[in-house]
Amino acid sequence: MEKNALENFESDKNSYAPHPRKTVKLVGHVHAREMFIDSYQSGKLHHAWLLHGPKGIGKATLAWELTKLLLNDSTSSKLSGPNYKTLITQRIEALSEPSIFLCRKQFDKTRKKFSQDISVDEVRRINHFFSLSNPDNLWRIVIIDPVDDLSNSAANALLKILEEPPEGGIFFLICKNKEHVLPTILSRCRLLSCSFLEQDEFTEILTQLKIFDNQQVDRNQLFSLTNGSISKAIDMFLNDGLNIFKEILNIINFENEIDRKKIWLLLNKKNNAGLTREYHIFISEVLLLALTRISTALAGKNHFWQLIKEKEIIQFYKKYDESYFPFAMIHSALLLDFKNTDQTNLDPLNTLFIAFLKIEKVLLKYKITAQRKN
Repeated sequence: MEKNALENFESDKNSYAPHPRKTVKLVGHVHAREMFIDSYQSGKLHHAWLLHGPKGIGKATLAWELTKLLLNDSTSSKLSGPNYKTLITQRIEALSEPSIFLCRKQFDKTRKKFSQDISVDEVRRINHFFSLSNPDNLWRIVIIDPVDDLSNSAANALLKILEEPPEGGIFFLICKNKEHVLPTILSRCRLLSCSFLEQDEFTEILTQLKIFDNQQVDRNQLFSLTNGSISKAIDMFLNDGLNIFKEILNIINFENEIDRKKIWLLLNKKNNAGLTREYHIFISEVLLLALTRISTALAGKNHFWQLIKEKEIIQFYKKYDESYFPFAMIHSALLLDFKNTDQTNLDPLNTLFIAFLKIEKVLLKYKITAQRKN
């Protein structure tokens, strides 16, 4: 299979950015990296590491960076220049290094889509991986990306392996939300917390991505909306997310009656049938983002007034006591609605339209109540 064809079937890769194993330079996460290196140099390296933090900030990139460090160091490979790659590094990037097992969702060629989770059979392959001889390296490294995708049976199978770790085995478990990981797995891991990128780090990475070449992009607004998540920034850019965000803020400005025609136009902007479901899921995420920003701003925890209409909406609702509450309440309710729609494979278009109607009903009711008190 050709290299480009292989990359199309990698569930842990963003289509518009290099796979984390091919990233030349790690940006950010200095503290987490130093914490691991200190443990390694002490001679008491723990066998399991949980790299956790928000989506799209470089957790997988850090895991692959540490993998290269371990495998190159144990074979005394010496780097001879800024662009020099050892044979091991070349094999890692080609995904042909026998000392690494990458555990992730697999592509179902019959159904032409990725599996919904990481199966128990995939985790059981780890035992076979450790049964193979490894004369060339001291370490055998397993990367699970992300551990959030493990099915219940797969998580229990992983726990059994972690309880009796093989000699020389190192596990990097990549995780978006450690609260979703089994407590028994957490208790067997050292935690590496990966925080949001700083704005200069965010800008540096965006500059390296080809899709932003010669594009007029407001990086300050992208950073503000995504909190420094590269994958979210790519999604926002490709789906005209900044303008969608502003349209949503305009729609839920209840100084005037809601314009349902605007809602319908927003939800049907794309005509490509192959992208419709993904597009509506993206709008769902932007809607939740808008509600989050408004509620946190009204609660006095957010002071970014960089986007059109946002400031006006905040000023309007500031007239009412605890005006952040309905936005926070609706966010929680819609989060469950969208999650249920995804899990049951329902049409997100219908869920989205109903979501806007729920926002209208709750906020108008709250507004009338607040006006009566005044």
